Amino acid sequence: MCGLRPGSRNKRRLEQHGFAITDALSCVALAPTWPKGYYRLGSALTAVKKYGEAADNLRRALALSPDDAAIRAALEDVEKAVGKLGGAAGRGYVYTWGAAEAVGRGGDGAEGGGARGASASASASSTPKMLEGAMGRQVGDVACGLQHSVLVTLGGEVLAWGSNKYGQCGCGGKAELVARPTYIAGLFGHRCVSVACGGAHTFVITDLGKTFSWGQGACGQLGKGHRNTVVATPSQVSALADKQVRGVACGFGHTVVVLAGGECLTCGWNKAGQCGNGSNSDVLTPIQVHA
Repeated sequence: MCGLRPGSRNKRRLEQHGFAITDALSCVALAPTWPKGYYRLGSALTAVKKYGEAADNLRRALALSPDDAAIRAALEDVEKAVGKLGGAAGRGYVYTWGAAEAVGRGGDGAEGGGARGASASASASSTPKMLEGAMGRQVGDVACGLQHSVLVTLGGEVLAWGSNKYGQCGCGGKAELVARPTYIAGLFGHRCVSVACGGAHTFVITDLGKTFSWGQGACGQLGKGHRNTVVATPSQVSALADKQVRGVACGFGHTVVVLAGGECLTCGWNKAGQCGNGSNSDVLTPIQVHA
């Protein structure tokens, strides 16, 4: 028997898979925006039947390389395996209810609320329903805009779904609807801890107190000094780059930022004085509010 003990071949295979997983994890750590790293990790986890984790990493790879047929095919195969097992287990489940209409806010993968029907009236759900696209992920924060939703996992990653007419889902591209929770690839490598949504814009805070924003910016609510209507991917708010941000809240078209030292800054739509600076002109970059 070539000197091999019973079971040694399986042990060797497990060791090889373990090496593959370790190697892929190193790739992800060194290059968090390289899709092949997540693809390799997903493939290695699939080999040891860690289907839930494999699917998550393949979704990350697809977010970075949405036209890669090999990644998409691998993800479809793994999702079938997850389905046979009854879904991925985890804590921090997300439940949604209310109107989904034609903007995908229900997050169940289809316009018009998917399983809740295609018409506006049929797409409303009066009872909570588990968000399947977030199963298996530990969720730390959730925020909702007028027609989009965003969640932050305890691992610091961000997923969004719903209307993307103004880029508020942060996924890039020209799609006006993101029907299922989708990773925001532009934030890979940053550990996000909280999220805030306005009418059609989004802010996140990282564990280092940095802020990123995207979406509708016509009134300056992104804090970037411009009035761009569509900002489809996240970028850091440079006016806050040297500040430690503790909290962010968003109104329909304005944003309020609280710094670690307690200072309050605002930007955006100011027609009714909501920026608190004593004027009614829009504020394009965050300015401090003085009581």
